[in-house]
Amino acid sequence: MGRKRKLENVPKTEKVRKISEFMCVSQIRQSEDNVSEDLITDLECRDVVTESQSQDVSERAKASAKRKFREDWKLNRPWLSYNPQSRSMYCSVCSSANVTNSFTTGCDIMKKENVTNHEKAKGKNGHLAALQIIEASKNYKKSAEAQLSKSEAAVTAAMKNIFFMTSNNLPNMLISNLNELCIDQGCSSLQSLKVDRHTTYEHSTSVQEMQQSMVDVINDKFKKDLSDSKFSIMVDESTDISVDQNMLIYVRFLEQSLGCFEPKSVLLDVCKLRDGATAEQLKNTILSSFDIHDLKINNLVGISTDGAAVMTERKVGWCRN
Repeated sequence: MGRKRKLENVPKTEKVRKISEFMCVSQIRQSEDNVSEDLITDLECRDVVTESQSQDVSERAKASAKRKFREDWKLNRPWLSYNPQSRSMYCSVCSSANVTNSFTTGCDIMKKENVTNHEKAKGKNGHLAALQIIEASKNYKKSAEAQLSKSEAAVTAAMKNIFFMTSNNLPNMLISNLNELCIDQGCSSLQSLKVDRHTTYEHSTSVQEMQQSMVDVINDKFKKDLSDSKFSIMVDESTDISVDQNMLIYVRFLEQSLGCFEPKSVLLDVCKLRDGATAEQLKNTILSSFDIHDLKINNLVGISTDGAAVMTERKVGWCRN
């Protein structure tokens, strides 16, 4: 009766609180024990897995080290090569096409499976894509060479017409009509001279550029012939339609042909006399023309003029000076 009364005097809420605290403490202790056991077990498992992985890696490394490149892998594969120094396989097709894959940086896993997989690889960096790039490049080069050949034939035909016009003192404006005449007579190469409706290379500027290119070729040959040859000059002063004074300089030399020497006269230069036709001005103009054409004054053996005082007079003539 005493105990019963004592318990009855304790409030029920206090009993419930003490019982719940006791149960919480016991659960916390039990969970801590379980966590520690799980952690130990997990660490032990990780150690086992790490050891097994390291063993697998070492075994693979040993196996790959034992593998060697076989020359029969090159059969029907001219693109495949092996570098013994780096111990890697390379693909010449992929390297030429500038694609990036394991066979351009170097494949060091010596397995035929890697070679066959690379041979069948698709995608923008695959072997098949590299083959397409190489083939497209070859086709482009062929078409470019064919087009260049047509353009070269057209320019050659046009320059022949321009040379004919220049040799016969015909005006440059006739080039278009002359080209049309040649096309009508079967010279189809001139058709390639016209790129489009506006680009025909028959404008006066184009004609002058072609004429200048001919002049450059003739001058190069002329300089070669006169490099160490003796020569003489013929000089005369003239006034053109615009009332400008000019000096015409011809050069005469011996040209060797078929074992014989024949005299040849060539127009060397037409010089503007902007500061007047004085003896000093004439002399400086001639010397400047010699420098431009790489002529040595020591090889000059004769001078021909019209006998004017400014040319040959004993005191003021430029020949005397």
